[in-house]
Amino acid sequence: LMTIRFDNTIHDAMVYNEFCHFNTPRLRKRYLCARWMMPLFAMSFSFLLSRLLDGSHLSLSSYVSILITGALITLIYPYLHRIGIRQKVRAQERIGGLQGFLGEHTVTIGPDGVRSVATIGQSLYPWNAITSVMQGKDQIYLFVSEAMALSLPRRAFADTAQEAIFLAEVERYRAGAVASPATLSLTPTVSAVTNEAPKTPISNAPWWSGQTTATLDAEAQNRTQRHGG
Repeated sequence: LMTIRFDNTIHDAMVYNEFCHFNTPRLRKRYLCARWMMPLFAMSFSFLLSRLLDGSHLSLSSYVSILITGALITLIYPYLHRIGIRQKVRAQERIGGLQGFLGEHTVTIGPDGVRSVATIGQSLYPWNAITSVMQGKDQIYLFVSEAMALSLPRRAFADTAQEAIFLAEVERYRAGAVASPATLSLTPTVSAVTNEAPKTPISNAPWWSGQTTATLDAEAQNRTQRHGG
């Protein structure tokens, strides 16, 4: 067994959301489509506006202005998209949607799978449920679906050697996993405030269901947190 303990912060939530939006296939495709459609829309609008103001014959400067508008939007769209993601994450924090993500987490890997323990519950993912492993600049991601992952901040490891051992163990267990339908064991804890077991939310986050929403809403974020990611 190998156990990693860490505290998640609001910055970790932002990094996790950004990574999923920019790197998972479905969300990245949606992002790229928007990145190129927005400049085309802006250029078309500028062209029509120029025709309205200048008449049927546009000057060279008008065409140059239209092209510059499209180029600028193409360049700044990634930053605007990232700002939008961060604003949504902060909005989730304000309404308490990050209670399961923020705070202390313990992730243990062993022959039976990956066990993630948070303040509101714990989950166990067998190794055949881990579809892929990806490494970002600040986090390591153990994906359990196309766009949902258990995230571990790289600062949680004592050094690069421990991180390398962790990744090697993950790959060793995954390689030895028996090919069978993936199952998930989830054990919610009892809330110390309400003395009631947390309710299971509806999974409508984009990297769970592939819907067109750009970021997690409160219910989907809660479920992601309850899975330890």
